[in-house]
Amino acid sequence: MIRLAFVVVFHLVATAPTLGAENPVLEGSIERITSGSWTITGFGSILELTEAGLSAEFHIDRIALAESGQTFDDIRIACEVVSLTTRSVRCERAAFTATLPGLKRQTFPGTFTYDRYTSVTSIQLSDMSIADGQARFDIRSSEAGFDVRFAGAKLQLGALLELASLFSDTFSAYSGSGTADVTGTLNVRSNGPSRVVVEAEIDEAALANNDGTIATDGVKGKLELDITFDTVTTIDRLVFDSDKGEAYMEPVYASFSEHRFHLHAADVITPDFEFFDVRHFTLQQESLLDANGSMTLRFPADEGAAVEIAAEVELRDASVNNLYTSLVQVQLAGTVLG
Repeated sequence: MIRLAFVVVFHLVATAPTLGAENPVLEGSIERITSGSWTITGFGSILELTEAGLSAEFHIDRIALAESGQTFDDIRIACEVVSLTTRSVRCERAAFTATLPGLKRQTFPGTFTYDRYTSVTSIQLSDMSIADGQARFDIRSSEAGFDVRFAGAKLQLGALLELASLFSDTFSAYSGSGTADVTGTLNVRSNGPSRVVVEAEIDEAALANNDGTIATDGVKGKLELDITFDTVTTIDRLVFDSDKGEAYMEPVYASFSEHRFHLHAADVITPDFEFFDVRHFTLQQESLLDANGSMTLRFPADEGAAVEIAAEVELRDASVNNLYTSLVQVQLAGTVLG
């Protein structure tokens, strides 16, 4: 199961300087705050009036997520300047410190604003170290849920797979290398489906599953994904373009360097990220192949088993000679029909 509720941690991270005793100080604490999806325990705050203005420190002992069972401990926020109005609280030049899933404890800059009238919290985080690269987040939280805009540069695909495996067992069967520049949005609703939209520029990507039935090498290209998470997961749109590298998904091999590759798929239903019902796809490889149709794929649960593919395909303009030498002949090599 994909577990998305971890994003809530971004609302409450931190580190703080020691506040001077010579200045007026206001301290407060709350033992427990509970919602349907998370519980906060040990919330504390310190406000200090200095010559420069009002500063603040916030500390949370633990955030526990109901859906995934994950916990986050010792979360801190230090606000260099706090702006208070009758409507809002704004934390300027904040230092956030936290240990995020699969990442080392780190401190990163940001700001946050809370609107008392709308109960909307806005958070901007930058210079976060994720997957050996740098990332930034713009987060908006309300009673309806979370809306997150994110961007990451030079993220390592191997480290991203390790991070993703913390939230879905599906990714634990894969290893990889290469880099990706990523932008996108995440929308998590309190009551209703959640959605992820991602665009990624990948370079020198190598990906393989433990069984060796799926592998890529040296792939450079662009990936676009639009996914809705509900009772089942729907990939509303998947687009992949590449003109460099190669890929193998048993029993099919493709060289993107020889024939530029374009894949567009829509309405892809998967209950478990092992079985995929592809309601519509278009596949093009220059003069080699131009096809569209529908298919189902089942990735092997048993080690060494092949990927199961069943498809209804319409071939449009395609070179029979290129199709035979690049695909059919490769598969027949070493057999009676070779």
